[in-house]
Amino acid sequence: MRGAVDTEWFLENVSAMKKTMYGMAYSLLGNAADCEDAAQSAIFKAYRALDRLEDMRSFKPWFLKILKNECFAILRRRRPTAELAAWTGSYDCDAVTGIDLRRAFGRLSPVNRATFWLYHVEGYSIAETAKITGAPAGTVKSRLSRTRAELRKLLKSEEEQI
Repeated sequence: MRGAVDTEWFLENVSAMKKTMYGMAYSLLGNAADCEDAAQSAIFKAYRALDRLEDMRSFKPWFLKILKNECFAILRRRRPTAELAAWTGSYDCDAVTGIDLRRAFGRLSPVNRATFWLYHVEGYSIAETAKITGAPAGTVKSRLSRTRAELRKLLKSEEEQI
């Protein structure tokens, strides 16, 4: 049974990650309701598995991996033919501004959005992003390269339509 100290520690650490959790979930799911569902489910699952976490210093990447998995579970439950909505929410983030960038970002695959978000917005290293996404570091590097190229292409296409 967990003690009050473990519960308090868990809640403090989860609370400190609210903005990161929301940003990552929103980058994958595109709407606030699904973000809340994914976050609640991730919090519940992480708390239940907390005693299996060997190094408490790795809590944040461990938790974000659980959150990512919950987001992908929600995406799998969506109808496969449904397109993800363009990023039109009110999430305020200095690193992602402008309607063109939001629209282009929303067109990326969920895996590429998550990788891009973790590395460029949250500031995780390649190794940390690889640990969170469960992909090898080389795969993370190639995803980032392809995603940046795809964003440039999408933004150029948007610019030409104006």
